[in-house]
Amino acid sequence: MQTTAIESKALARRRSIRIAFALGLIGCAPLAFPQAEQSDEEEDIFELSPFEVTGEDNQGYRATSTLAGTRIRTDLKDVGSAISVYTESFLDDVGATDNGTLLQYATNAEVGGTQGTYSGASAGSELNEESSLINPTTNNRIRGLSAAENTRDFFVSDIPWDSYNVERIDVQRGPNSILFGLGKPAGIVNATIAGAAFENEGEAQIRFGSYGSIRTNVTLNKVLIEDALAVRFSGLMDNQKFQQDPAFEDDERLYLALRWDPKIGGDDSSTSFKVKFEDGKVDANRPRSVTPNDAITAWFRPTSDAFGGMGKWVPTDNYAAWEERGDYPYYTGSGINAQQPYWLFDGGNGENLGVRSGYINVGARNSDGSVRNASQGLEGRGYAEEILSIANFSSTVASDLGLEFSEYGQHKRVSLTDPSVFDFYNTLIDGPNKSEFSDWDALNLDFSQTWFNDRLGVQLIKDKQKFMRGGDSFLGWRPTLTMDISQTRTDLTPNPNFGRPFVTSSGGGDGNSYESERDYNRASVFAEVRAEDFIDSDSFLAKLLGKHRFNGVFSEEDYQTENKSWRRVTHDSDWVAYWNDAPGSSIGTDFRPPVAVTYLGDSIAGLSSASGANIPGIQSNVDIYSSPVYLFDSNWTGGTNYGDEWVPPASLAPIYGTDPLAENSNPANYVGWTTRQLDVWRYDMGADPRLLTGAALSQRETESKALTWQAFLWDGAIVPTLGWREDTVKSRGMVANSVASNRGIRDTSPENYRLPSTYPDDQVFTDTSRSRGVVVHLNQIFNDSLPIDVSVSYNESSNFEVTDVRRDLYGNPIDNPTGETEDIGIAFATKDGRYSFRAVKYESEVKGGSTSLNVGNLGATVREGLKMRNVFLYDLGVYNWESRGQESSRNTWGGNNPEEGEPGHVPDFNGGAYADITPADGRAYEDAAISTWNEIQGWLTDKGFFEAWGFTPVPLQYLTDRSTYEATLDNGSPPNPASQYIPADTSTVTSYGETAPQNFTATADNISKGYEFEFTANPTDNWRIAFNASKTEAINNNVGGPLIEEFVNYMDSKIVGTPAGDMPRWGNPGGAINRSIYQNFRSEYVRMKLQEGTAVPELRKWRYNVVTNYSFTDGKFKGVGVGGSYRWQDKVAIGYPLVPQGNLYGFDVTSPIFGPSEDSIDLWASYGKELTDKIDWKIQLNIRNAFAKEELIPISVQPDNETIAGVRIAPNQEWAITNTFSF
Repeated sequence: MQTTAIESKALARRRSIRIAFALGLIGCAPLAFPQAEQSDEEEDIFELSPFEVTGEDNQGYRATSTLAGTRIRTDLKDVGSAISVYTESFLDDVGATDNGTLLQYATNAEVGGTQGTYSGASAGSELNEESSLINPTTNNRIRGLSAAENTRDFFVSDIPWDSYNVERIDVQRGPNSILFGLGKPAGIVNATIAGAAFENEGEAQIRFGSYGSIRTNVTLNKVLIEDALAVRFSGLMDNQKFQQDPAFEDDERLYLALRWDPKIGGDDSSTSFKVKFEDGKVDANRPRSVTPNDAITAWFRPTSDAFGGMGKWVPTDNYAAWEERGDYPYYTGSGINAQQPYWLFDGGNGENLGVRSGYINVGARNSDGSVRNASQGLEGRGYAEEILSIANFSSTVASDLGLEFSEYGQHKRVSLTDPSVFDFYNTLIDGPNKSEFSDWDALNLDFSQTWFNDRLGVQLIKDKQKFMRGGDSFLGWRPTLTMDISQTRTDLTPNPNFGRPFVTSSGGGDGNSYESERDYNRASVFAEVRAEDFIDSDSFLAKLLGKHRFNGVFSEEDYQTENKSWRRVTHDSDWVAYWNDAPGSSIGTDFRPPVAVTYLGDSIAGLSSASGANIPGIQSNVDIYSSPVYLFDSNWTGGTNYGDEWVPPASLAPIYGTDPLAENSNPANYVGWTTRQLDVWRYDMGADPRLLTGAALSQRETESKALTWQAFLWDGAIVPTLGWREDTVKSRGMVANSVASNRGIRDTSPENYRLPSTYPDDQVFTDTSRSRGVVVHLNQIFNDSLPIDVSVSYNESSNFEVTDVRRDLYGNPIDNPTGETEDIGIAFATKDGRYSFRAVKYESEVKGGSTSLNVGNLGATVREGLKMRNVFLYDLGVYNWESRGQESSRNTWGGNNPEEGEPGHVPDFNGGAYADITPADGRAYEDAAISTWNEIQGWLTDKGFFEAWGFTPVPLQYLTDRSTYEATLDNGSPPNPASQYIPADTSTVTSYGETAPQNFTATADNISKGYEFEFTANPTDNWRIAFNASKTEAINNNVGGPLIEEFVNYMDSKIVGTPAGDMPRWGNPGGAINRSIYQNFRSEYVRMKLQEGTAVPELRKWRYNVVTNYSFTDGKFKGVGVGGSYRWQDKVAIGYPLVPQGNLYGFDVTSPIFGPSEDSIDLWASYGKELTDKIDWKIQLNIRNAFAKEELIPISVQPDNETIAGVRIAPNQEWAITNTFSF
């Protein structure tokens, strides 16, 4: 699949939609006139084919038939599976237009978003909304299991549905093998797209809503040839605003439908050709439902606080901070390296306040005049970072604070909870610097033919969909609010931004996109056989055998995708070569990228508390562009007196101290503080593919066969159903390789970035699934002697989700997720159909479902471990072979550095230092660490890890320990070891650009058990009521799978509490592999693993919804309608007490920590009247969450079982006034 530029069609499409929309509005009146010419007496009743349902036979909130049971139109009372239908009347009353506004009312369903019932943010050490912001359609959960499959007319679709062209929504809970190819075991949400009808009618609607929202849609249906040819047009322009300014979502769509029913058979046959086409586009900057990470209030808290604080600590200067930080665990540096350029912006007006860096090491001299290596810089100069800030709370901070249970790595980042610090209710912290987008078109061609009065029929369908979605965020998807506590800069000048709050953007933020093409072909054959065809229709046997419906389906699907991810900005190669002193450097594009520091408002350092700071969000567009950078150029300009004594003056004491040094340390002998042009590469929505951090292609072909049988025995009293399906799935894919010798840039050249020519054998498989069920109508068995209709039902079904091939840790295919469900139900209904009640006891299970485990630090552990192994083995100055033999504190471990007299750094598990080690001890640790990493490399090589992750380390035959290697060195410059230790490809010692296997997935099983209740009533013709409730218990099992468990156990034995894990990076104990990388992954894994047997996140045990509407049809209130809804959710488990178990730990799953229950009230009122004989008018006011107040809902809790960690913003009050003109 060849991808086009993301926004290539944007402007042209938007213009075409608006022009067509305007023409549609202009055409409303003339198209309405013919309607009046056709009297009611002249109207015909059109019979539907067995292959279709419409909203015509719905009764208020009650639907009577569905395709979701067997793919053939079936009365809902004869279907044993759990299906709920939400009619057009229901959608209109509650004001629902999409998943986000409907599923909050649905049975046993949850939905994310600002009006949602849960966050849907991936849970771990911090909350991540990336997926839910970019793809809100899948931000839902059914029965506590997973998201439902999104379908259009029962074809899997990426396109979000909208009510402007939808007749009804069917929600199938649990798997149903009859709905083959529809995958997700949790169920489906199917939108029935309105087709052209043989009626002249139209509707124009305009809605004004909260915060300036405007929604306009128009529908025109025109009969061109009576009972034979009709066309339908619908258009939508929805400009939605939100409480968080300036968040928005603009949705524009065009829809066309055609129906032709030629009279080419006898009276007992029918022929129909139907066409549906939609073109749409969404541009958005969606609001966040999770508050920013809080890295600001800790500065104001006293150090005695239970969770620590900084007591408004202000370092003497940036150099002193490095020494003073031990007393302040919340200070861990800014994350901006001293040589890493950073852009300063004023978030209020977007002004670029300058681009700065620190001391560039390249060019500094030794006292003998030789050039120092690129990692050393001016001799004797202290280390300092450019900007000092406060760290996010984390397991590392908790460990430094000595908090209880901190040794287990289960502490989480803290969400900001005080809106007077930053008003997250009314302000989107990103400002206009985040976007989400989607673009699509869909075509459906449908031919059906029936004979013998719809007892035999065939249907042929062609469905094609092209879809694209993505997101791009300057701040990334997990923004943190912090503040600048630097009084000075590294050049010792005053910092004018001291005390100002800010947010950072690494690499200008990031983004990702997904494009798909779906091509379906489906053929169905239907037949109905009746016993009366063969025996006397009045006989008992004929009534007992009843009628039998058979349906056979053959389907083909071709599904192609392309996924991309990118960093928005990076340095050009000239800058990388400059600061590494290595022309042609292979340093990756993601290594020390440009950083943007965007200040928000004035300094708050003078406040006694962060409360009341009223920090604004970003209010202007900000971005990183090429610019001059202010830095210290360490190229020598002095004479030859390198070794002459030099005593630093008092003004430089913070940098050097006062002990005598030599002239090679004197900054006056260098170019010094100056500016240098710094050019950057910019992704610009695909303009520069060198910034891609990932690119993958995939194709899946699915061939499916299905058979269903449904019988109506004993005159329809017993309705059994059987279903069988067989799917053959072929998949292939590829991931663009990262070229280490070319800065890790992805190779997307046409000759290399393409799908394999054949399908691998291990990606071709066939599977079958079955379903069975029965419904028994007791009243029919007892000759209608019961006062009400009573039915009992049983349904058992299974399926598997047809996915792209998922892969395990070593690149091997993983079986598709499978689902099983058992539903046992009983239903009651009055004989007039006005009241109906159904209760279902269910048990649903998903095996091998995908989890949200973040594996980035898994790959980084191996990458950084082997990289630092090379640094210590070869004494690398920077990360290439040419810099070998440049001994420094960064690659010499233990005792005193022979050159600089600095103490060695050997961190233990908790980041402290082993005491009183000698150089010999340090060498022993170094050799042990190198040897262990050699062993790890060998073990992973045998497992196929490196092939699967796409990078090649130094081959094992060239490796040894440092002592052995060093003993063979010659006196060259740089020195060379014995030939057996020189890699054949020396580029393998450089940084590795690993990529997880395509669709790498950690799996888990989920089991959900519970009860579901649904009640629908139409007490009078003008009063409708709907009620649903559910009790759900959903838990996780078999989390992670055996291979990841084996990997964790092995790595634990090799790098936890050993020199291999304590190996310092960059001479810094805090950068040890185990502590700073592996434990981040391990704590996430263990947190997920220990959730076995616990409830899935944010699950409410009980929930119920009630909706009602009353319309006055006569009297002085004629035309008035009033209604409302009440929605209630049970308290929610947000954590479990941690229970130490020796060196390990578990959770007490019997004593959950609960968050509060929730409830919401919606109100609406309407008035309608006939304006003319041709035009009806209705105005409706909806108030959602009528009595809501600004508040936060807890999501997670810290291990102390009391302190809230993550929160989401509760749904806010919204209103809308809708004017509808029908003609």
